[in-house]
Amino acid sequence: NATLPAFAAAAAEQFSVVTAFDVIEHVADPLEFAAALRRLIAPGGFVFLSTPDAGSLLPAVAGRHWHHYNRYHFSLFDRSTLDRLAAQAGFSTVGFEHRSKRVALTYVRSYVGDFLVGSPSSPVGASRWSMPLNLFDIMSVVWRKGL
Repeated sequence: NATLPAFAAAAAEQFSVVTAFDVIEHVADPLEFAAALRRLIAPGGFVFLSTPDAGSLLPAVAGRHWHHYNRYHFSLFDRSTLDRLAAQAGFSTVGFEHRSKRVALTYVRSYVGDFLVGSPSSPVGASRWSMPLNLFDIMSVVWRKGL
């Protein structure tokens, strides 16, 4: 059972860039996770991560029905709490935005069934049709480790 902290403790090298897209909200101890990222990053290196933005407009409007309030997410952040986590782990935040991403229409159908309607469904086949999606509730963040 490999974890990022275990990998970081055993790693013999450091990296210039590490990505953690849609991960940090799934870990039980985000500070331990961020500290492991710091051990893996070379001085001056970057972490690119994304995570739901609990401080955005959509959760304020949807309340407890926001689709990111679910059993798969152990921790949720807004920009200020994610900036504090970065500082506690020894990073500075050097980039922040709400980006869109392309998603397959079969994924949208499955997601609506699973999280919004409450009737789980499986994607039916691969979709060659996709669409850009931006609900402005996902943060894309860049952290930098000092020199």
